[in-house]
Amino acid sequence: MSKGMGRVAVNRWMMLWGVMDLAALLFYTVSSVLQGWIPLAHDIASGMAIQQRHGSVLPLLVSILDVTLMLSMLVSGILLVKRSRLGRYVVIAQLPFRILLVMPSVFFLEHMGWTGFSPAVLTVLMALGEILKLWSLWGKGRRSDGSGRDGGSGQ
Repeated sequence: MSKGMGRVAVNRWMMLWGVMDLAALLFYTVSSVLQGWIPLAHDIASGMAIQQRHGSVLPLLVSILDVTLMLSMLVSGILLVKRSRLGRYVVIAQLPFRILLVMPSVFFLEHMGWTGFSPAVLTVLMALGEILKLWSLWGKGRRSDGSGRDGGSGQ
């Protein structure tokens, strides 16, 4: 595959993953509003309420981490849609938090539990989605000329 073709493929993948992040946020926002909640603020308030009820700071920390990840998804979504190389680094930083909070890049997976899929199958699908995301943004975009430079847009 030529350098130009590799760059086009990476740009398409960047666009896809950026749109997925933005779509997940749109889905979350619409769902929250339909339930009468203020997106993000409700999550923090819920974490605080659970903390006060049970005396553990963990629910509040998880809520803050969740909100932070969602805000970073806005950043990665925009950067990836704009095909900025920086978006790929945000994706790498998000990965452990996506796994910890079970917030897959293929966002509709987290809503498939009601369809009868077992948690094990969903976990495997999530892992495969994250591997595909990393491969499509990093592995696929590597040049084959041995220079170690990636085929990103350089932005």
